[in-house]
Formats: sequence, C-alpha cells, structure tokens
Amino acid sequence: MGFCGECGSYLAPDLQGAFCPECGEAIPGAAPAAPAPVRHVTFAPTPDMDDARQTREAAERRAQEAKMYADASKQEAANAIGQYEAQQRAQVEAQAARDNEARSFAAENERRAIDAQRDEAARRREEAERQAQDARDRAEAMRLSAQTAISDYEAQQRAAVERENARRQQELEAQRQQHLQVAQAAKERREEAERMAKEKLARAERLRIEAQAAAEELKRQEAKRVAKEKQREEDRRLREEQARREENRRKAEEEARAAFEAKRQEEQMRLEAKRQEEQLRQEAMRLSSMSISSTGSSPATPAAASNACVSCKAALKPAQKFCLQCGTKVAASALTPGGSSLNARLGVFVVVLVGVFVLIGATTGPDPNVRIVVRTFPVQYQELPHVQ
Repeated sequence: MGFCGECGSYLAPDLQGAFCPECGEAIPGAAPAAPAPVRHVTFAPTPDMDDARQTREAAERRAQEAKMYADASKQEAANAIGQYEAQQRAQVEAQAARDNEARSFAAENERRAIDAQRDEAARRREEAERQAQDARDRAEAMRLSAQTAISDYEAQQRAAVERENARRQQELEAQRQQHLQVAQAAKERREEAERMAKEKLARAERLRIEAQAAAEELKRQEAKRVAKEKQREEDRRLREEQARREENRRKAEEEARAAFEAKRQEEQMRLEAKRQEEQLRQEAMRLSSMSISSTGSSPATPAAASNACVSCKAALKPAQKFCLQCGTKVAASALTPGGSSLNARLGVFVVVLVGVFVLIGATTGPDPNVRIVVRTFPVQYQELPHVQ
C-alpha cells in the first residue's frame, strides 16, 4: 500500500479497510473495486470460452494489479515526499520530532505484528481515531485560543486608541476653553475700551457744545456791540474780535480732541489742578472783594481817566482794570491810590499762583489742556499762556 499521507505510517499491502490505523485518515485507492457490469445477453459456456474468459480475467487481474501497483508506487512516492517534509519540520521543532520518531517506532513495531494482531490493529485504529479527534480538538482549541488572543489584542488596541482619542479630545477641549477664555477677556477689554471711548467722546461732545454755546454768547455780545458802534475803527476791532473768537473756538476744539486722547492719570492730575485752581480762584475772589471794599472807601478818581475805555469807549467802573467789552487793560493813571496797593498784593498772589502751576507742570509734564486763569475781579478773567 505504501505510507499514510497524513501521519506517514507504513501501510501493509494486505491491510484491510479504507482508513489509516494510526490517524484515521482515508486511504486513497483503497475503495472497493466496482462490480462487473451485468450482462444482458448470455451464451452457453464452452471449454474454449471458459479458457478465454479465464485468460482474459487473469489478464485483467494482472492489469488491475499493475495499475494498483503503479498507484501504490505513486502513493508511496507522495508519502515519501510528505515524510521528508515532516522530517524537515521535525528538525525545526524538536518536541514534534521526538513525538514523530516515537510514533514511527511504534508504527514499525505494529507493522511487524500486523498480520497476527488484526484485532489489536482495529483497536489501535479506534484509539488512533480517538487521538486524531483529540488532536483535532486540540487544534480547534488552539485556533479558538489564538482567535481569542487576537480578539483580546484587538480589543486592547481599540481601548488604547479610544483612550488616546479621549485624551486628545480632552486636550482639544481644554485648548478650546482656554481660547474661549482669552477671547472673552479680549472681548471684555474691547467693550471696556469702547465704553471708555464713548465716555470720552461724550465728554468731548459736551466740551464742544459748551464751546459752541460760549461762541454763540460771544456772537450775541458782538451783535449788540455792532448795533451800538458805527465807526470804522469799531469795524476793524470787530474783525479782530471775530478772528480772536475763531481762534478761541479752534483752540477749544483742539482742546476737546486732546482731552479725548488724555490718559486717566493725566485726567486725575488735571482734576487736582482744577481743584487747586478753584481754591486759588476763590482766594482771588476774596482778595477782589477786599479790593472793591477798599476802593469804595477811597476818594474818587477823575472821570476823564476812568469812565471810558481807550479802545472801544465803553463805560468803566472806577475799580476796573480791564474793559469788559474788549478786554483792554485800563491805564495805570486811572487807578486809585488804594487800588495800587491792592494791585501790588494781587500781583504777588498771581506770581505765587503761576509758580504753583509751574511746579505742577514740571511734575506732570506739559499739558496743553490745562489753562491758568487768574481772576482779579468777580466779573473778569484773564487767560495766561500755557505752562511749558
């Protein structure tokens, strides 16, 4: 027969059965021969026909035996190749080689006693079938174990990927929250800046409105003065006054724009300067009231020197130092003796006031928005140049 193609065991030529006694694998070519076809036409047997039939049957048997021998040789060659491959695998796997050698040694012993122990061979075949089933079960268990291991590994990989994705998602969420916080802070800063800008614009608008109101007031006063005075000198003075008002209006607008750009600290310093200015103004008012009272007690000055302005010919009070209409300074000869001493005191006070503002300007730096106003009388103001 040859060798088994599954386990490599030797198969005796007279082995009965279609399965290997070691592993239970089906033996190729061991199937029973097909029965002879049934003849529908029969002839009466004759001695020559019997001899011919016997000869033909013997030839057929020899041909069948030759064919079986060729198949067995082919199977033996295939089995030898399989055994060689099994031996090569056995050299790589030491434990499997020892098992195969043990089985080969047992099979050799079984081949020597196969003719006398057919029942034992059948028993061994059943045992081999059981072992084959066990081997298949072990193989299936190994396959299931490998599949389970693969599934566990894939699950671990998926869990690791999910954890990594969750970590990245958390990082992205944290970055998004941080960006939202930064954007919110920027938005709040922008809104605060817009609010402050609106407040400064409103303040500038109020200053502009006040400047316009002052300009309108000056225009009304100028219209009254134009109605009273008809001379050419008055026309020239009116043009100069108009130019001066335009300059004052332009300065007021520039001051309003500069106030819009001023800083909070400068605003505080400006408020402090205004407070000090108010205190000094009140002190000046107090001194001016004292000057008025002292003027009332002094003898009257000549009417020709103090009753009319040199420029606009407007009526003047005896104690006035500047014209209320054009701002021209009254001549020193028109002042009373009592007013001279009071003017000396006011001059000292003005020097002190200017010194205070010079110190403030040196401390905080030049501010074009701060004007020094000295009030010499309750109804008259004099604007001094900016402190640099």
